Amino acid sequence: MRYAQSMTLAIDLCAGIGWSVACERLGISELGIEIMDEAVATRTSMGMLTQQVSIADLPDTYCAQAPIQIAGPPCQTFSAAGNGEGRRMLDEVLRRVSVFATTGTLIKGGEGDPRTWLVLEPLRLAVGGMPMYIVWEQVPSVLPVWESCARVLDTAGYSTWTGILHSEQYGVPQTRKRAFLMARRDGIPAGPPVPTHSKYHHRTPEQLDSGVLPWVSMATALGWGVTGRPSFTITGGGSSTGGADPYGRAARESLMDELLAYRNGSHEKAAVRDEVYPAPTVMFGARSNDVRWVQRSNYTGRGVRSVPSPVPGSPPLGAREMSEPSATVTGKGHHWAIAPTASSIRVTVEEAAILQTFPRPDLIQGSQGKRYLQVGNMVPPLLGEAILSMFLEPK
Repeated sequence: MRYAQSMTLAIDLCAGIGWSVACERLGISELGIEIMDEAVATRTSMGMLTQQVSIADLPDTYCAQAPIQIAGPPCQTFSAAGNGEGRRMLDEVLRRVSVFATTGTLIKGGEGDPRTWLVLEPLRLAVGGMPMYIVWEQVPSVLPVWESCARVLDTAGYSTWTGILHSEQYGVPQTRKRAFLMARRDGIPAGPPVPTHSKYHHRTPEQLDSGVLPWVSMATALGWGVTGRPSFTITGGGSSTGGADPYGRAARESLMDELLAYRNGSHEKAAVRDEVYPAPTVMFGARSNDVRWVQRSNYTGRGVRSVPSPVPGSPPLGAREMSEPSATVTGKGHHWAIAPTASSIRVTVEEAAILQTFPRPDLIQGSQGKRYLQVGNMVPPLLGEAILSMFLEPK
């Protein structure tokens, strides 16, 4: 489906750099609200229009100037990798939604991390500006907030949809999950974009959904062969770096962050060895003699298979074949290790950007850590494009 070029304007709250690429591809003019100096510099290098101000300081009617409102408020306090403050304050966040629904006034600020309370600013700006289309994104733990906000938008005349989207179902080579709220008041029921690719079924990776394309593997995206080095959902790191990881900073910075290993065979109990150890016994027969790289991480039960740790007494690790979609890459991806006493494997900013479907990593500004952070925090442009295209008239 091709879409007509449009001068539609989108206001992108807490913009970063992901939605901007999606807007550009669809002919949507985007105004980004962003306070991070390095992200502003990146946006400038890419010719993106930016206003450097906190969304909390915008007037209620600010979004009235644009048909589309996009929002990805800070996720650090709601992230599984953060200190959990946002999750602990969830009842208070939901109470503030109820107060806003009744009084039209948003309670601002409060104790603790001020970023927790920014999650409700998009609601204030949506009701005050009444844009035609709305899309908000956050880590999965924020879904109850989006559901509560959707009820407020319903009473304001919007059709709404809330739920979890899996990025691999839209051609992104990673199994990133995020909570979305979509709303529209053009008479068309709100809903998610139709998946173009199969969901990754972590318990049965060989299973593919019918009627759609297969998911895209990290090896395919990065152009690696079966002997190339693998790579891993992209986030900005832990509580200090601003993203959502499936494991905490302390664990991530331990000796067993991310390991590479050989896997002999495709069955569940196939032998797995680190590359610093001898390979498992090579078996006769083409199906058994299948030694290849697997991606290993220090968590299990989150969409990965359990395999033994090469360190005696250590808990089991997770594994992903490089022929599968990437698991979670963090803003500290350059700290992945091969083994406790071996040199580290650096996942470059360029490789992380490819796994995020971001086309111009060479234009990302700032120190190495800030560049990883910007890549990790972005919405994959390919997913953003699938969502925003629903708001455009087909040609």
